[in-house]
Amino acid sequence: MHRFTRMFFPLSCAICALLAFLTGCGGGSSSSTGTGQSAQFTHVYVVFPPSSGVNNQHLMATVMNQAAIEGVTTQTLWRDAETGTPGLATCSPVGTDTCQIDSSGWTHTYDWTTIDSNNAQWFNVAGAKKVNIIVVGINGPGTLPVCLYYNNCINQDTPYYVTSASWVGHFTPAATQDVVNANKDGCTNDVGLVATSMTRAANGVVTVTMPNQPSNGQLIYNNGDLIWVGSSTPSNFNIAQEDITSVQVQSNVLTITSANSLPVGTQVIFEGLGSATFLNNQTVTITSSTPTQFTANFTNANYGPTAVGAGTTNPLGVPVLNATSTSFQYQSGIQSAGTSSVQQTVISAEQSYPVPYETPYMTAYEAFVAAVIAHYNASANLSQISYMRVGRSVGGEAYPYCISNLENLPAPNTYSMTAWLNFYTDIDEFVQAQNPKMEILDPLNESGSGSTADKTYGSDEAGIAVSYKNASGATNGFGSQGLQASDITNYAAASDCSSDWCNMFNQYYQTGIPLELQQYGLSAPVAITNTTSATGDLRPLLPFAVQRHMTVLELYYLDALLAYDPNYCVLTGTAGACDATSSVSIPTIELPAGDQYTYFQAVGQPGQTGATGDGSYATTINTTQGQH
Repeated sequence: MHRFTRMFFPLSCAICALLAFLTGCGGGSSSSTGTGQSAQFTHVYVVFPPSSGVNNQHLMATVMNQAAIEGVTTQTLWRDAETGTPGLATCSPVGTDTCQIDSSGWTHTYDWTTIDSNNAQWFNVAGAKKVNIIVVGINGPGTLPVCLYYNNCINQDTPYYVTSASWVGHFTPAATQDVVNANKDGCTNDVGLVATSMTRAANGVVTVTMPNQPSNGQLIYNNGDLIWVGSSTPSNFNIAQEDITSVQVQSNVLTITSANSLPVGTQVIFEGLGSATFLNNQTVTITSSTPTQFTANFTNANYGPTAVGAGTTNPLGVPVLNATSTSFQYQSGIQSAGTSSVQQTVISAEQSYPVPYETPYMTAYEAFVAAVIAHYNASANLSQISYMRVGRSVGGEAYPYCISNLENLPAPNTYSMTAWLNFYTDIDEFVQAQNPKMEILDPLNESGSGSTADKTYGSDEAGIAVSYKNASGATNGFGSQGLQASDITNYAAASDCSSDWCNMFNQYYQTGIPLELQQYGLSAPVAITNTTSATGDLRPLLPFAVQRHMTVLELYYLDALLAYDPNYCVLTGTAGACDATSSVSIPTIELPAGDQYTYFQAVGQPGQTGATGDGSYATTINTTQGQH
């Protein structure tokens, strides 16, 4: 869940910068909050800065030269570094940033060309700005409409081999690498790529037309890849989670009644059966298939038929057939010709979220983490790196994804809070063993969302984080990537902030460890039609976070531009319209064109006709600060 944030200071920026330089509190791996609120200093970094385009030009010209901005926080993506497949003795010497041996005995080769090239401009910003590193193994699609707009709603950062049979199969005892996605099991936001069209022949073979151009030397969908299909009309094009109507077992033949498009040979697993509970978590292979039911061999006493008010059957995917650069095929169980009338979503096992605490993912990920630390430890730019955050799941965060499905995994991979916290601990132990020279920050997250969110994870994760240190003996810091407006009201009502960060900051701030916050999403300084934001207005939110001992703020780059760039919205001849060719670019799917003028006016910088800057975020960032 990528977000963005801003910063605060009580003296002028120039004086703050001077004091930071003289006292050593202004960034770098040795920076500290000191002891107690009286020594607090809040560092501000632009998170996920754009690497190119008009927004990059604006950021470099108007934001990166601000004294209040200490630098950027960028991602180091697993798939950018490891483009090959591990194996026995594939590289040497092991234990370097280009060659690591994992706990299973296979070696992994890494290439840093792309990552170093992407980071070069940030290390070279005038004034030796800081560059913080987020280690990312799994990518999330972010806000659903935006990823649909860009058609990139897939995990793009886990190397394909992690879910391959050859990788998973070499572990002893036998391992599995489960994945979760929307089409397969209903997990939200992970929705796949949108197909251009789907047509089905009389034999049930469906042809999917969509851009399938080579990526990293291979097609997006290759022959043999397991895929799922969802959101089709009619639904009999879907290869997705299906509701079960009834169950029957007779003479060891299982008959399942449901809307069915699954072909013979498909493996399915059952979940959520309140009756016929003997089927929950069982996997069977379909032996016959019709549009309304399927059968499988299953050893059990005769049963039913029994109507089922709940329960689902989850296919383990169907294989891709005849892939080209513009299309591929799959076999459906519906033996009739037809055409789907709406755009559909397709997702493969490789594009889904792998379960991060399972052996195949964790073994491969730890080797990558070791390579990352070795790379930056030896970097000529090490003095510019203030901290590194190592993600446990999506992005640089640590929240367990789609818990209801993870809880249905068979042992030993069945999800529990204890197992998750053990995984969280294992990563910290592994990171500490690599002797990182930079500060390590750990993410605090909660499980679930909304009213059912379990925020107690944050207190447990904070306690784990402070048990570990870097090579210099500096205790790990921690923070939340979910700063939002409700934190203010919840805290005032003696309730928990997101991930319990308020209570954890109160508990640990006097130890002097870094306490980091990243806002939940794009701010909303005023109420705008069709635009919602959990973050809300930063002007009251940032002072609240400083009062609650925040010492590191990760500011989303669009908000940084809104604070400092008078050309965030370049007015055209008609009041209320922004010139799309000259203004900072906000995708219209995030902020409709008609709203952008109003949005800028709420907190934008003066500097052009009609731009009032009636409460600029820059004022809040530059003057609302911790004591120095």
